[in-house]
Amino acid sequence: MAMPAATNNMPPTSQTTDGLAPPLREVQEFEASLLAEPNDAGKFEQCVEKRDDLLEKHDGIETLIAAYEKVMSSQCKLYKEQKELCQQHRQDKTKNISIEQWGRFIGVAAAGENITKGRLNALTQVSKVWDRKRMQHYGWYTCGERYCKVLAAAANKVPDWSEATKKLNRLILRRIEIPGRRLHDTSKNPISQTDLENLKLWTDKNPYIKAKDPEGKELPYQELEKLPDGFGFDEFGLVVRSEFATVPGPDGNEHTEHQGGGHRADDLKVSEDSEASEDESTEDNGLKISEDESRRNDGSE
Repeated sequence: MAMPAATNNMPPTSQTTDGLAPPLREVQEFEASLLAEPNDAGKFEQCVEKRDDLLEKHDGIETLIAAYEKVMSSQCKLYKEQKELCQQHRQDKTKNISIEQWGRFIGVAAAGENITKGRLNALTQVSKVWDRKRMQHYGWYTCGERYCKVLAAAANKVPDWSEATKKLNRLILRRIEIPGRRLHDTSKNPISQTDLENLKLWTDKNPYIKAKDPEGKELPYQELEKLPDGFGFDEFGLVVRSEFATVPGPDGNEHTEHQGGGHRADDLKVSEDSEASEDESTEDNGLKISEDESRRNDGSE
C-alpha cells in the first residue's frame, strides 16, 4: 500500500511567521505608519523618504547588473556573441525569449553604467567642496545617483562645512523630533536626502522652517546646545546615534557612547588646522570611488 506523501506545513523561508513575505510586511508597516500620522504634511514627508529609499535601492540593482555585465563581457566569449545577437534581434520581429531576456539584461546594465558615471561626477564635486575624508567617513560613495546629485548641489550652495554643520544638525534634530522619522540604525551617515533638499533652500543665516514641517517650527541658525538621549556628535560635528559619536565625555576621555545631553559642537575640537596638518598621502587615497569599488558597494545595499 502506498504511503501518503509527506506534507510540509512550514512556511517558506522567504516568508515571515505571519505568512507575509518581508517586502509585503514592510508595505504593511509603512501603511500603518501613515495611518498613525495625523498630519497630511507629515504623511507626505514619509512618502518622500520612502520614495528616495526605494529609488536608491533600484539604482543599486541597476549598477550591480552593470558590474556583472562588464565581467561577463571581459571573461566570456559566448556572452559577447550573445550580446551581438541581441543587437541584431532588435530589427527581427520573431520571438526568442532567451534573446529577449539577454536584451533586457543588457539594457538595464547600460542604464546602470550611466548611473555610475553620474554618481562619480557628483561625488568628485563633493570631495572638492566638503573634503574627501568626510565623503569616505559617511560612505557617500555607496549612495544612489539621486542622493549624490542632491548632495553635490547642497555642497555647492553651502560650501562652508561649519555653516553646513549648524544647518544640518538643526534639520537632523527636527527630523528626530517629528513622529515617524528617525536616523538609520546602522549607518554613520545621518543625512537624509530630505535634509539635503532643505539645506539647498536654507541659503542665509536667518531662522528656517523645514519644508513640509507639520508644525511649521522655526529652526535657528545656531549650534545645538543639547541632544536627546542616545545621540551625540561625530568627529565632523554632525548629530549621530550614540554608537557613532566621538564626543569627549565628562572625564575628558573619548567615548563612543554619548554621555547624556549638554555637549556643544565646539567640544569636538576638530579644527581645519588639525585636518590640514595630516599626511597628504591620506588625501591621495581618499576618494576611493573608482567604478569597480562603487559597483561592489552597490551590491551590499
